[in-house]
Amino acid sequence: MTKNYATAYYLERFQERYWLEAYKVIWKAEGYKLDFKKAGITSTSIYAYRENNAILQQKLQNSAKRIKTSRRSIKGNRGSPGTISDLRLQIQAKAEADRKEGFKRASRVLSNTIGRYKATLKQAGVLARKRNRARKLQLKEIQKRGEIVLSDSELWQVEREPDKQPTPTEVVLSSEEGYPALIVSKKQFELELDRDLDKEVKIFCILS
Repeated sequence: MTKNYATAYYLERFQERYWLEAYKVIWKAEGYKLDFKKAGITSTSIYAYRENNAILQQKLQNSAKRIKTSRRSIKGNRGSPGTISDLRLQIQAKAEADRKEGFKRASRVLSNTIGRYKATLKQAGVLARKRNRARKLQLKEIQKRGEIVLSDSELWQVEREPDKQPTPTEVVLSSEEGYPALIVSKKQFELELDRDLDKEVKIFCILS
């Protein structure tokens, strides 16, 4: 892979990663050379985006899924032999795509787990409200008949609504704090993606 081709490759990945505003690339027919000054890309702007971790995570989740290329398909492509650099880049792209997919999957599992637990609390709250309404109606009917309801009767006991009056444990389980194992899995993929990004930024700066 030539330097200019590699530069174009990493420029494309950098643009996709951060969703920079579309910039103009001037191609020269004889060498496909990129004019980075006219493209408005500088090392300062790269690190400015890199420091904003919140934006980084949002872009990682919204970035388009890169085409996966397995080692078998790379080695089996006899019709278009490539250089070692080409194969290495394809393998790295495959590994990165797997890590991105793993991060999305871990985030989705954590989010779905919390969502299911909250749905359980809501369902329990709905049932509790129904029983409380039925209890109140029963009390009114007894009082209409002129009967006395003892103070220790269960009819006076208001059932707690878990979705509106959660216990401390239910509060924890309704957030990420209640699932440390899933958080560790998500953070592991996040750290690997950060390392991939650091490598891309360094290579981009060298090529520019």
